[in-house]
Amino acid sequence: MNFYCKSKFSHIATHLPLLVIFLFLSLRPQYGQSYKTISLDTTTTYQTMVGFGGSLAFYEGWVTSHPNKSGIYDALFGELSLDILRLRNAHGYDNVMIDRAAEFVQAAEVSLGRPISVLSTSWGPPGYLKSNNSRSDGGTLKYTVTDGVVEFGYADFAHWWNSSLDEYNAHGIYPDYISIQNEPDWSAPYESCRMDPKETITATDTIAGYNKALAAVYDTIQTREAVPGLLGPENIGIGYNSVENYSNEMDLSLVEGIAHHLYHGVPADQPYSSTNFKKVGDYHPEIPHFQTEYSLGDWWSLAGLIYMSLCQENVVAYLYWDLAWDGNGLVSLDFPWDQTRWSNSDGYTRTKDFYVFKQYSAFIHPGWERLSTTDPGENAVLSAFISPGKDSATMVVINRSESESLICNLHVPGYSINRADLYVTSANKNCAYEGDKTEELPEIPPLTIATISMGLSELADGNLVESITLTPSEDSITSRLDTVKIDAFVLPNNVSDRALFWEITTNSTLANVTQSGWLIANGTANGQVTVRATATDGSGIYAETIITLVNQVWVSSITLDTHPEIIDEKSGSIKFTANVSPDDAFNKVLLWEITQGSELASIDQEGLLQTNGTGDGTVIIMVSATDGSGVSLSVSIKITNQVEVTSLELTPSEATIDTLMGSQKFMAHIYPENASVKSVSWSITSGSSLAMVDPVGRVIAKGTADGDVTVRATSDADPLIFGDATVHVINQSDNTGSYMQENVRFWSNNNRVFFQIQGRDAARELSLYTVDGKLLLKHKIEPYTIRGEVVLPSNHGNLIIAVLEERDGSRKHFKIAVE
Repeated sequence: MNFYCKSKFSHIATHLPLLVIFLFLSLRPQYGQSYKTISLDTTTTYQTMVGFGGSLAFYEGWVTSHPNKSGIYDALFGELSLDILRLRNAHGYDNVMIDRAAEFVQAAEVSLGRPISVLSTSWGPPGYLKSNNSRSDGGTLKYTVTDGVVEFGYADFAHWWNSSLDEYNAHGIYPDYISIQNEPDWSAPYESCRMDPKETITATDTIAGYNKALAAVYDTIQTREAVPGLLGPENIGIGYNSVENYSNEMDLSLVEGIAHHLYHGVPADQPYSSTNFKKVGDYHPEIPHFQTEYSLGDWWSLAGLIYMSLCQENVVAYLYWDLAWDGNGLVSLDFPWDQTRWSNSDGYTRTKDFYVFKQYSAFIHPGWERLSTTDPGENAVLSAFISPGKDSATMVVINRSESESLICNLHVPGYSINRADLYVTSANKNCAYEGDKTEELPEIPPLTIATISMGLSELADGNLVESITLTPSEDSITSRLDTVKIDAFVLPNNVSDRALFWEITTNSTLANVTQSGWLIANGTANGQVTVRATATDGSGIYAETIITLVNQVWVSSITLDTHPEIIDEKSGSIKFTANVSPDDAFNKVLLWEITQGSELASIDQEGLLQTNGTGDGTVIIMVSATDGSGVSLSVSIKITNQVEVTSLELTPSEATIDTLMGSQKFMAHIYPENASVKSVSWSITSGSSLAMVDPVGRVIAKGTADGDVTVRATSDADPLIFGDATVHVINQSDNTGSYMQENVRFWSNNNRVFFQIQGRDAARELSLYTVDGKLLLKHKIEPYTIRGEVVLPSNHGNLIIAVLEERDGSRKHFKIAVE
């Protein structure tokens, strides 16, 4: 046998009597490379396939009534290339079922271009044949008791089956197989009929024997012109020795196959862990085994269930339970009679299970034999089949690894591969055609089901590869993650096997190479890689080429040196210094930009931030890598003191206080309006004996005398900028002491100020000032307080001003002589 495994072998393949297909299984280059040889031996074969199929049961009316049923038929029969159609025998109680069955069989033949095998199964005979007089809810065959002897109606049951076949034949249906009772080991609430492996007659149970019912049906139908084969016992699952228990009581010479379902004995989501497949497969292996119904688990487990059935039990047929169902099955049906409820314009959907099933059913056909294979290892399973004429072969590989790809070298000594079509199903692909891989090695990604459908032709002694020339499109990769195509020229031109195995022999961590000669940089580092292409015909010929990789390292991070977080000088600036990692990043050019506040400042490409002097605010600077890595860094800078005060004016410019200790509020207007510092300081520049001014620009008459007062607001940013206003103070008095105004009374004693207030429901705030406007204290007067006192701080003088602020914002002013 011939294969390349880093050594040379003599060419002896054409003299081997075995058909051997070698698969080199390899991890992606970043995980390293390893090789494993898988052999398919045509001298050691297992079962001969009857085919793949499924049931149209219980939703038959939905299918036949569907406006787009022709599309459904083409999908089920044509696209899946089904071989077996399982039908529900409803003879005697569902008069429309036979017409639907005839339509299904005819539609299958139209879609397939060939007849389809039919398996008819009884879910339960009519009620008149049942012990409970109902075709549902279990029960058993009707029986009589005469002189303590129980006799079951086996003959009537057999007659019903014979009449069923008459009805089938009258409608052009000639079943290839019949199963006399679906799941005889379960009393289901729907159509069912309980039968034990042999008769059970006890004080508590009277149950017909499946073995006797089978024999009765067999004997009755032997006189027919077209006699279907019997399958049985078609029990629920392969656990609990149920297949063996039923079959041990049967005359196995009466059946053409041992049939069962998988509803127990198999963990639906972990089919590979079950030992029951092999146990049942080892039971009477000379009799073909049929798996006739199952559909639990997800799409990934379905692939494993089919594999385990084919390769552990050696079934000749695998049938999916529900070909078409409401919201389930291989084809999910929408309600046929109301298109407003449809999920799409077709009214049906191919499910994920459809595509997994297709990976097998569309490429493995009746009469094909399963071949012996070597163990592909713990990360993959493989099943392989060859056509009767050995002109076609199919391999289904399930890559169970979550991280490793499989690279398959297809080599058929003694044969040429004329076609190697690859189809894959994975989480994001549905039996997708990946192309003809005749002259390249198929790659199967992790967690993928791959079918390789090959066309073969027998080959006389052929030529071996004598030379390989590699011609890269470029001798270097200068952009990160870029590619180079390497063309290979194989001589002589008439070589029988032109497939090459591509690998990287030096610095494999830097790049990957595909089996079609594309070198793909990984972007991990710079360096040189050696790419080798080796002939797979056993000649040992290979060629190498060196590709240089530069500019492969991207920026991973950007940091800035310590810098101020505020600019508080007009036309100030900050120079940023950026640090780029890693040191060998191929492109360290950075882009500096302002993402917020561009009207306040500008930044150049050297990282110098310069304020414009147009306003205050926050500027956000972003520095980004330009190598495509997407790495960036943003910082915020506060900008203040950029706009100087140019002028200040007061409103009103002139006012009069004509009530005793009255007040006048002045507003200071700073220009320009966006000046950085808008605060002012208030003062009385003349007439300070007549009035005071508080910190918010309110001038309060002291009640000492009449006259003019000049109030000034001075910019806190520039003391040379100020605004004045004149206040005419009239109607004042210097009366001091206890003072009563609008139901409020103040007096002083022993360095305390006392107050009495009427109207107690409102909260008030009391402020005490010196006569020159200095705030002494603030005191909150709670609601419902009618009397109170406050302690004066030192340096208050002999006269103070009290301001009482009401809840509505109004103020009353009082002059108090302090004793």
